[in-house]
Amino acid sequence: MSSTMYDVIMDLPLFQGISREHVSQFLEKTYVEFINFEAGTVLMHAGDTEDALLYVIGGVLELEWKNQPGDIKILFTLGERSLVDASHLYGMARAMPYTLRARTDVSLLRIEKTQFMAFLDKQPIYLLNFVNYLSLRAQKGMSALAHVKDASLRTLLSVWINETTPSEADNIEIHASISTLSRYCNMSVEGVRRALAALQARELITRKRDVVSVLSRRQFLQELFS
Repeated sequence: MSSTMYDVIMDLPLFQGISREHVSQFLEKTYVEFINFEAGTVLMHAGDTEDALLYVIGGVLELEWKNQPGDIKILFTLGERSLVDASHLYGMARAMPYTLRARTDVSLLRIEKTQFMAFLDKQPIYLLNFVNYLSLRAQKGMSALAHVKDASLRTLLSVWINETTPSEADNIEIHASISTLSRYCNMSVEGVRRALAALQARELITRKRDVVSVLSRRQFLQELFS
């Protein structure tokens, strides 16, 4: 394996903090698959199950989440060295909550979970990284609820974004009609329009018809979670 690929693996989530020797030991005992998809290809549908860790190592992957009624859709992208949601590899809820689509030509690194878990016993740093990852995912919801101060549109959008997207998400879009947002916020349609206009004036979002685009995830969430 090339030096560059060693560096890529060592910089991936769940592998950070390990040495080249650990990478070598891991690869000696683990089958690592590299798979490529052309732009526009649907890799997985929401509701499917996946039995492997998936990392984006080239290109841009788009993830789509929909609520149960289907009137809210959130899209976002993951770039290179991003881990695709691994919180559903185990447990009672195994269904992937996202539809995965290649925004550009995409290269993924795939590691079977059985092989990865077998290696956790031998290298505590892998186990610590994975437990920290799962803990962060589990704690996000409680943290969001603790910071809710009102039922404003900004708060509602913040909770949705916080819960459905990881910190490295980019190009976040919320697809929902004004009437749908009005119903969820218990606000008038005109009130929702004013709230969206205020967010746009602060350069936190742009809006085109029924699509709200978040310009910076960190900045948008900063007010609620500061």
